[in-house]
Amino acid sequence: MLARIHGHSAARPELATQFATDAIFFEIRLEPYLLATARRHPDLAPALERLVAQTQSHALALVHGDVSPKNILLGPHGLVLLDAECAWWGDPAFDLALCLNHLLFKCMWNPAATDRFGAAFDALAQSYLHAGRGDERRAIERRDPAAGFAPMNPRTIRSVHGRRVWDSRGRPTVEAEVTLHDGSLGRAIVPAGASKGSREAHELRDATTRFGGLDVMRAVAHVDGEIARALIGTSVEDQAVLDRRLIDLDGTRAKTRLGANATLAVSMAAAHAVAASLDVPLYRHLGVRRRRRRRRLVARLRDQRAGARNAGRRDRARRIRPRMPNSSLAPPRSAPPTRCC
Repeated sequence: MLARIHGHSAARPELATQFATDAIFFEIRLEPYLLATARRHPDLAPALERLVAQTQSHALALVHGDVSPKNILLGPHGLVLLDAECAWWGDPAFDLALCLNHLLFKCMWNPAATDRFGAAFDALAQSYLHAGRGDERRAIERRDPAAGFAPMNPRTIRSVHGRRVWDSRGRPTVEAEVTLHDGSLGRAIVPAGASKGSREAHELRDATTRFGGLDVMRAVAHVDGEIARALIGTSVEDQAVLDRRLIDLDGTRAKTRLGANATLAVSMAAAHAVAASLDVPLYRHLGVRRRRRRRRLVARLRDQRAGARNAGRRDRARRIRPRMPNSSLAPPRSAPPTRCC
């Protein structure tokens, strides 16, 4: 319902003059919710004042102004929204934000129901985004008026999460999980080799006493924080574009700021997510035909016997390079083994 109100009203600019209630909306919504909070918390004032200015400047559609659980009723013919006394021609993101604000307050009074309140908002947000006309989540969060009201691409990122896991040597490493708006999920653990090259991208470690200085919680925090904020709402259909965004976000030559273990984990997880969305194997997604050219995958090496010097042993390990026939669907055949290490 909310998406229909916003979407249909956006196509009727004449409503802007009928609901030019800027002064009322400011007095009963923006001032008490945002500016009063800014006065109470000076450290948050710049961000809140900037949010007020952005909200006032993005006049896109008819805003209900009081979307909260108490004002949503289920009638015999569907949902009914009550208390639209502050209806306003403005930023539709306010309606979703106010509802979330009410649910967060309810979490404070009833902490045991926090998960259910969160699920309720997720259901509201997802139904809004999938209704066919609505701001993309990234546009809503950033108040981007240029986004307008466009159909939601289901292969855009809904959430990004990172966690610490352990590799085959028992050392901490980063796992990322990317979920798309269509519900598809991709998960990937970043590889962490024992040997390092002089030109290898930087693997961010915590350098604390935990796990011998090898902990990766800083990299995990980057995945959950800055990387997630930058990628939510981003399409994953073009892997090169996504990777370029991660490179630009880090801004350093060797990925020393966010850590290559953070950016690479997210990149791989996003590739798995879109492959799941397309219901194809990962290799097929990465090797699709584009501009009449077939992308080639790097030939794999398969360890036949691990160990050798990296594991403190002198015995030789054998690494097998599969012979790939012309058909990408045929099973690989192993070439004569080559020695390594």
